[in-house]
Amino acid sequence: MRTLIAIVLLIILSSAALTQTPDLGFGKISCGTWLESSTNEGRGAEWFLGFWSGGNALVDGADSVGASTDANGLIEDAKARCRASETSRLIEIGTEMFEDYRQSGR
Repeated sequence: MRTLIAIVLLIILSSAALTQTPDLGFGKISCGTWLESSTNEGRGAEWFLGFWSGGNALVDGADSVGASTDANGLIEDAKARCRASETSRLIEIGTEMFEDYRQSGR
């Protein structure tokens, strides 16, 4: 139950930050912008892994969310999701993906 509350808070705070904070860093950019250049890909990957680490800091449990893969696997999954939804923001993809991995125990 505490894990679910933490995830809900993460989503709420992420959504609130999008509407209240003028600069979220790279998390506010669209997937299309992230994938359009190697410079953006590198910066977006750094942001994404930081976001993921922050999510794991909020989740109780012995295993980290995403422990079934490595950093490259997470980034490749995020890229695939972004290619399917180029207008989504990185923070939306990251939140959706984190919850998918958490729920499936990956």
